Amino acid sequence: MSTELMPSSRARAALHQDPVGTLMEEVKLKPQYHPVLRPNGMINLSGALNSLMTDWMATYAEKEPLSMSECLSYGPLTGSQDLLEAAAGYFNRFFTPCEPIRAEHILAANGVTSLMDMVAWTLCDPGQGVLYLTPNFFMLDYNMTVRAGLTTIPVSTLDLSNPFGSNGLSELISALDMASSSALEDRGIECRVLFLCNPTNPQGRCYSPQTLEGLASCILSTSSQKNVHCLYGMSKDFNMGGLRMGFLVTRNPVIKAAASQAAWFTWLTVASDKFVTRFLQQLDVIQDYLDNYCSRLTEAYRRTTTALNKYKIPFQRADAVFAGQFAGCDRPGRFRLVYSQDSTVVELAIQRIGQALDTLSTGQ
Repeated sequence: MSTELMPSSRARAALHQDPVGTLMEEVKLKPQYHPVLRPNGMINLSGALNSLMTDWMATYAEKEPLSMSECLSYGPLTGSQDLLEAAAGYFNRFFTPCEPIRAEHILAANGVTSLMDMVAWTLCDPGQGVLYLTPNFFMLDYNMTVRAGLTTIPVSTLDLSNPFGSNGLSELISALDMASSSALEDRGIECRVLFLCNPTNPQGRCYSPQTLEGLASCILSTSSQKNVHCLYGMSKDFNMGGLRMGFLVTRNPVIKAAASQAAWFTWLTVASDKFVTRFLQQLDVIQDYLDNYCSRLTEAYRRTTTALNKYKIPFQRADAVFAGQFAGCDRPGRFRLVYSQDSTVVELAIQRIGQALDTLSTGQ
C-alpha cells in the first residue's frame, strides 16, 4: 500500500497564513474593468501599483534596449560592482544620508520581499519578536514569519496624537516600550527588531528626522549606525516590479556578510542588473522622471480627494483599497486606496464605492 507523503508542518501552517494572497488570486480571476469591453468589470485599487509614469518609462526603455545576448550567463550573486556604485550614487543624491553611502554598504537582491525574509533570518532566531507599527504594509507579517519563524508584535498608532512628528515621540516610545515589555513578560518573546516603513504604508506619511533619531537612540538604545539597516526597492517609485530589484543598505559589515550567505536564494538576473545599473547611473534622467512624477501624483491626489469629498467618503491623508484588517488596522471600516493609476478609473471606482455606501445606509 502506497502512502501519500504530506507537506511539512510548517508548509501546512503556511497554507492558512496568507489570506491576502488568497484574496488577490481570487480577484485576478474576476472580469477586470475595461472602458469598452467590460465597463462593469472589477476595478482593483488594492495593489500598490504606480502606472502614472508608464508612458515615460516605456519611452526610456525603448530608447536604450538591452542586448539580451549579454544577459544569458550568470551574474554576480549580490549585484555587480557597477550596480552597487550606481545605487550608492542614487541614494546619496536623493536621500541625503548623514554620511555618504558606499558600494560596500549595499547588497542587491531580487526584491524587497526577499530582503525582508533575508533580514529576518539574519537578525533573529526563530520565535524572537519583531515590533512594527500599525496600520502597516499588509505583507509584513507574512514575510517575517512564514520561513524565518519570527513572532510579530503589532503596535497600534491610531490612538497616538502624532506618531510621525517629534512632538509625539515620547508617546510613541512609550507605546513601543509597553508592547515590548508585555511580549517578554506575558509571552516570553524577546523583541529583536523594530521594523518601520517610511513613508508609512498605507498612510503615506513620513516620520520626522527627529522621530527616527529618537527611535534609534531610545528603542535600539544606541546611536550606532551599525544597528540601522535599510531596504529599498525599484517597484514603487519607478514601477519596475517586474525587474525584481531591491537593496539592503547597512554599515554593519558582519550583518552584510551574514546576509550574503542567504543570497543564493535571492540571485539577481543579469538583465535586471544591467537595466537598473544604467538607469541609476543617469541621475539627471532620474531627476526629470521625479519632477514629472511628482506633478502627476499631485494631480492624481487632487482628483481622488475631490471625488472622495463629492461622495462624502471620509479619508485620512494618504498615498496608498485594502481592507483595514489586511494592513494590521485594529479599527473596522478602514481601507487602503491606491490612487497612483488612471485618475478616470479611480474616480469611477470611488463613484461605485459611494453608491454602495448609499445603498447600505438606506437599506435599499
